[in-house]
Amino acid sequence: MRWQVTPGGRWRSGAALHIELDGSLGVRDTNGALRSLRLDRVQVRRSDKAPPSAWEALTDRMARAEQLTLL
Repeated sequence: MRWQVTPGGRWRSGAALHIELDGSLGVRDTNGALRSLRLDRVQVRRSDKAPPSAWEALTDRMARAEQLTLL
């Protein structure tokens, strides 16, 4: 996942940890620092057959229903 601290700023990457009480996303960046981000500021890699560099907004991914295969 990745996010921008300010619109138009440099992209930073990290891993999602949990949802905070206020609804924001708790993440750990590549330096180990903990952050809380608004969901609309976060992008995740696309899971379909898009190019490897394709990203989509986390809110778009959450709104889409996906059927997972069991076997």
